[in-house]
Amino acid sequence: MATVTPLSASPHSGHLLRHRRGGRLHAKHQPQKQRRPPRTARLHCAPDGGAGEVSAPPAPPAAEEQAPQEQPHDFNLLAANRSEFNEIILVIDSPAARYLVLDHNKNIHSVLPKTTVWTNSYWDEFVSLPPVVPLGPVALLGLGAGTAAHLMLKFWPWLQLVGWEIDPMIVDLSRQFFGMSELEKATESGGSLSVHIGDALSLSATVEGGFAGIVVDLFCDGKWSASVPSELSTKVKQWVPCELA
Repeated sequence: MATVTPLSASPHSGHLLRHRRGGRLHAKHQPQKQRRPPRTARLHCAPDGGAGEVSAPPAPPAAEEQAPQEQPHDFNLLAANRSEFNEIILVIDSPAARYLVLDHNKNIHSVLPKTTVWTNSYWDEFVSLPPVVPLGPVALLGLGAGTAAHLMLKFWPWLQLVGWEIDPMIVDLSRQFFGMSELEKATESGGSLSVHIGDALSLSATVEGGFAGIVVDLFCDGKWSASVPSELSTKVKQWVPCELA
């Protein structure tokens, strides 16, 4: 069983974790950025191009509206490990969310919110992909702990997601701490996540007939991965990752 280590931190939307002597992580408060306006209700549709049922997504839990926004809370270290691909792998838990932290830069590579559906980061934008691409499987290149998969299957439960993650240690931790095993089970609408361990940019990272859409979420040391072909980099919007400095 992983050792639980107490951490202290400022609120979810503006915290920096720093190493101090004795192996503890302490928080340094960071000025809060202006929060985005509250989101209005979204529509999600059956995958038949509009002829099926259209309805509002499931109502969020009451805690989402009542959760304190700026109250300090503690962080717990659930797992700390290293692998052939990542010298630092941390799973950090808080009342608001659970985080996968990698690299010496302590970048957040995945987040699983607890009090809201949304991450308030770039992963939320991936939800807009399924309505604008043809029917068919969607690739997630750079799966991490499955943040994008959680969101996309939440609003488009019929999606067939195919994800690639190069580090088997991350896949194991994601199944243990981030609910990835549940994503691998078929939803009532038939959607699911198929997990592949391997290089997302290899020739084998494909399916018969190709993909209807591709989500590229490949970062290394907090930067757009140098292994992404330059011709792909010019066609894919480069997102700024979350970071614990």
